[in-house]
Amino acid sequence: MYISLGEIMNKLVLMTLLSVFMFVLTTHAGAGSGDPIITQGDSIITQEEFDARLSKIKQSQQLPFLTDGGRVEKVLRQLMMDKRLADVARAAGFDDDPLVQGRLNLAIDQELAIAWLDSIEAKNLESANFELMAKEYYLTHKTEFQIPASVDVAHILIANEVRTDIEALELANQLYSRLRSKPELWDELVQEYSDDPGSKANHGKYLAVVPGKMVKPFEDTAFGIQTLGEIAAPTKTQFGYHLIRLDGKSQPKIQGFEQVKTQLIAHQRNIYTKAARTDYISTINTEGPLVIPPCAIEEMLARHFNNKETNNKFAECQKNPVK
Repeated sequence: MYISLGEIMNKLVLMTLLSVFMFVLTTHAGAGSGDPIITQGDSIITQEEFDARLSKIKQSQQLPFLTDGGRVEKVLRQLMMDKRLADVARAAGFDDDPLVQGRLNLAIDQELAIAWLDSIEAKNLESANFELMAKEYYLTHKTEFQIPASVDVAHILIANEVRTDIEALELANQLYSRLRSKPELWDELVQEYSDDPGSKANHGKYLAVVPGKMVKPFEDTAFGIQTLGEIAAPTKTQFGYHLIRLDGKSQPKIQGFEQVKTQLIAHQRNIYTKAARTDYISTINTEGPLVIPPCAIEEMLARHFNNKETNNKFAECQKNPVK
């Protein structure tokens, strides 16, 4: 009976929640199975091949991947497409071509190198205490986690685009005078007069305004008001005249470690991993200098271009190789 890939994916997602823990354990223990996970015609993707593809994903991301049916389906489709193409290529004897053999060998070396570095990384991660590293970084870089002072304000904008500047200032002063005597008119006047498109829905409010978020004249007035509920005299910006009311004020403060712990641990893990890889690679690269044998470059150019100039240079080099 034919079962669609979509139906397979639904079953996989349901089963994964129960089996993923054991699945990951067996994967990292080196266990594998030749049983198929998906087939198409004569082409088969085995459980073991899927495990190999899964191992290319960082271990911390494997559970989210396995429980996301869409992502698993995408990978399975790509694996099957690659398998089908490879099967056709083998049937045509294309894998016997010397250049293809060379590319296959290079791919093996690259994958082996990546897997080896992954294993080195995993060993280093076992002994690393990233929460402690994160705590140490936090204690020595507290200023990086400072939340700047902020204000909650509300404003009424009298734009000078739809009226002259003098008319805008006159109207702003009239509203300011009314609000000084009856502050409770604020919401009514916002709805009737404010030219800020967003003011109708939120009564002209801007919450947690930090330095640099608003144009400077607006910001200077907003941070200059001292008393909650106070409405400042009209302030001019390039948009017109603003009536600004202070609704709240917060002083600068340092975020607690618990607030930033998750991002700091991830940051320290990333730094540690990169450093561990770099340190290990440096031990490989210091074993000896890179050596290009005499005439190797000339030979390569002669083989690829095969013209009089490159052939003569190769022949000349063979007669008088530079040592």
